[in-house]
Amino acid sequence: MRESKAELTDRLRREGRWEAFKKRREELKAGGMEAQDAWLVAREEFPPEHVSLPFAPSIEWEEGRQSLEAATDDSEWIFLAMPIKVPQEIAGPVRWSMLQRLRESPLLRLGFERQVLNRMIGEGIRSKAKPKRDTRTFQQIMRDEQLGKSGT
Repeated sequence: MRESKAELTDRLRREGRWEAFKKRREELKAGGMEAQDAWLVAREEFPPEHVSLPFAPSIEWEEGRQSLEAATDDSEWIFLAMPIKVPQEIAGPVRWSMLQRLRESPLLRLGFERQVLNRMIGEGIRSKAKPKRDTRTFQQIMRDEQLGKSGT
């Protein structure tokens, strides 16, 4: 998610780079660029100084690759891959994108982990059997919960 103009201004001031940003933006405008475009270009030239993922993988690929064999679908594969330094070309574009988003957002990761763990509990994380899927619609689930029914 992109930072707003106010967030960018605050960050650059904290980093002591606000004046350099303004100078660059004015140079771009003086070169004939529209003000909005100059701001966008300058923003890209001033990324955060210290970018680190809140959840950085710590297990090397060669050590962790076998644990991914237990996955029965993409969500389990991504869940198991979270602590592993998975090469982008191995993960593929969809899995790679999801891994990056989960590593960057603690709230997103927490929701994802809850969903996957809830599904995996009882099935056994190492089980090769396909997990039982709940095929009910949202309305059916809500109705069943109101009636005190559970499961599929």
